[in-house]
Amino acid sequence: MAELTKMLRRDSLGWAFAAVAAGGAAALVSGGVLGNLPALIFGLAALVGLMVAIAGDIRVGLVAMIIALSLDTAGRLITSPVTVTVYHMTLLATLAIWALRLLSGDKRVRPRLSVVTLGFAALVLAAVFSLPLSMNQGATITAIIRLSFLLLFYLAFETFITDRGVARTVMIALVGSAAFSSTLAFVQYRFPGLVLGVIHTQTSRLGAVLVRPGGFFSDPNYLGTFLSVAILAAMAEAMHAKRFRSMILWFAAAGVCSVGLVVTFSRTAWVGVAAGFIVLVLSSPKRRVPWLLGASAAAVAVVLIVSPASVVSRFESITNVSSDKSIATRYLMLGSTVDMIEDHWALGTGLGAFDVAYEPYRRAGSHTYIFKPHEVPLAMWAEMGIPGLIAEVLLVVGVFIEIRRRRHKGWNRYEAAGVAGLIALLVQSLFQYYLYFEYLWLFFALTVAATRFQASPEEVSS
Repeated sequence: MAELTKMLRRDSLGWAFAAVAAGGAAALVSGGVLGNLPALIFGLAALVGLMVAIAGDIRVGLVAMIIALSLDTAGRLITSPVTVTVYHMTLLATLAIWALRLLSGDKRVRPRLSVVTLGFAALVLAAVFSLPLSMNQGATITAIIRLSFLLLFYLAFETFITDRGVARTVMIALVGSAAFSSTLAFVQYRFPGLVLGVIHTQTSRLGAVLVRPGGFFSDPNYLGTFLSVAILAAMAEAMHAKRFRSMILWFAAAGVCSVGLVVTFSRTAWVGVAAGFIVLVLSSPKRRVPWLLGASAAAVAVVLIVSPASVVSRFESITNVSSDKSIATRYLMLGSTVDMIEDHWALGTGLGAFDVAYEPYRRAGSHTYIFKPHEVPLAMWAEMGIPGLIAEVLLVVGVFIEIRRRRHKGWNRYEAAGVAGLIALLVQSLFQYYLYFEYLWLFFALTVAATRFQASPEEVSS
């Protein structure tokens, strides 16, 4: 029995079970769930195998969730009455094993709480407080459930990223799945007629067609944001690597992810990478900052040289409010959200009810078919009132407190990756509604967990 437990703890077996679970889910989808008995049996066997692997080492669940997240639309098991994906199954499997371990009295798996955890709990409570006066109570109830599971997702990563070894495994899973998604995006861009994954096409006023690959994500911007934080994570690993070979490998991984980022044409993701890059420069060992700046400048130069004109024009349109209606709509929605807050400042419109309340506040010149919020900070106040505002302040202040507690003599690579990714996501949340985007909460958890690592001599002397 001891040998079996030891075997189950091996990382390679955990990866194998995660891959089998993903393959089983794909088989379920292709077989119509109940329409193909062999596919159903294989899928159930994969789920059981994954749970056995998680029972052997609950950290396998972290890796499985990260891999499953990148599948998104390809991993959907059902879409009605609610969408259930491979990610949801891995989350539930991880939570189930965790609950059983807690009930058995295992003190090693007790949740590790922080000020950020308090802020997240306050966010869920704010959503509950917005329910009685919500303009769409059904949507608010759904939003409360989603936030509650996101809290558990965050808590799992905050609790089980206990050391550098676990953090490194999480980063490998994140960057590895991002490199795969980036490669897929490039293939989609080169062969837009290929029926694989999600591809969006946009037509400009002049009739030019823009092909925007989304990988397996429902929106190219989601893929872009995922790739943006993966790039920053890989660069943080590279800048803090002890060996030259490791540094080159991580920079290469960042390069692969950058290719996909460019062809998503996601302007918000490009801005996010730039914001996170500033954090990496400030937190990197001083002797390596010139390397980071030089390599990044060279990469940007190559991108500008080899990129088609559509990429350059897309980049130039980031601040073009007058002629780019997408940018104009985001700008105008900010004003509409402020107006909404003035009328519903106390308890909000109800989380998830923004689209119901929006039409009277919509300003001329914005897209008439967009009703969902496209940024997070003000929308949280508009939807959840003062309790929502308090929750987001607690989250931001909580991160600052956790970082300050370490009394820095040098940043470790996972703090650098966590804060850089978090800044990138928060900046992008000014243009996209990423409240339910799991990667945002993953980087909250990584940042908090990394502040608990003991400083190594290399970090102290850097």
